[in-house]
Amino acid sequence: KTTIARILAKSLNCETGVTSVPCGKCSACREIDAGRFVDLLEVDAATNTRVDEMRQLLDNAVYAPTRGRFKVYVIDEVHMLSNSAFNAMLKTLEEPPPGSVIILVTSRPDSLLSTLRSRCQTVEFSALPEDLVAGVLREQGGMSPEEALLSSRLSGGSIGKALGLDGGLLEWRKELITRLGSMRKNSASDI
Repeated sequence: KTTIARILAKSLNCETGVTSVPCGKCSACREIDAGRFVDLLEVDAATNTRVDEMRQLLDNAVYAPTRGRFKVYVIDEVHMLSNSAFNAMLKTLEEPPPGSVIILVTSRPDSLLSTLRSRCQTVEFSALPEDLVAGVLREQGGMSPEEALLSSRLSGGSIGKALGLDGGLLEWRKELITRLGSMRKNSASDI
């Protein structure tokens, strides 16, 4: 979900113009990929839950984009915000400043206040099929077909989780696969 938000930021700020297929080569696209684009602000709501933090972020939304066409705010795990922080967002979501795009990312949309949900355009994602995730793991993760299939099942249909973008999960899975493989040869007490 967050990756899609970054792609949207590239689509809006690509130097070739607003496009559904950003070039990936211009300085704006490269800076977004590198996490250095000044007009893309990513906020982890799980660690910035307080109303003061949300107000400070949204107070800055009134300023025009510095480098790009649009200033894009990605608020990840938005369901973790306090009710006061949600309420602080309502006016900005009703009337976003010109040149600003606010993307709320959550895996739990039902936990958002209905007043907040009513002001948003919703895009729902579903889990990817196991064979698709396993194919990506074989190509990008260098896994064997068996490892890729097991990791695909553990990922719940998320390529980001399957590739270990969530803090070393890939290494943990490789260790688990190694240990499960050795279970076939040894007794469970050896593991």
